[in-house]
Amino acid sequence: WASRFIDTAEKHQLSIRYDWFKTDDENILPNRTPVDEVGDAWTLAYSYRPTEDHRLSFEILTVKSRRSARVNTGVSGKQRYTTFQTRYRFTF
Repeated sequence: WASRFIDTAEKHQLSIRYDWFKTDDENILPNRTPVDEVGDAWTLAYSYRPTEDHRLSFEILTVKSRRSARVNTGVSGKQRYTTFQTRYRFTF
């Protein structure tokens, strides 16, 4: 699911996105740790374009997942992390 909002002057853009994911390990090798994973993610992005040559963007991403193979490495099978990115773009 994704949604995008743009102002009439097209200087501001706001995007919201939701993703759901799942992988199933169908490996038939014996003694192998399964790598099944299930989770979801939210992304919120804002972009400001004061002129055609300049763009400033901000993005926040939160991912929550459960992966069975993590347990064998000594960490929790369930994890949640959030990242924040800023970008400035100049074109000519």
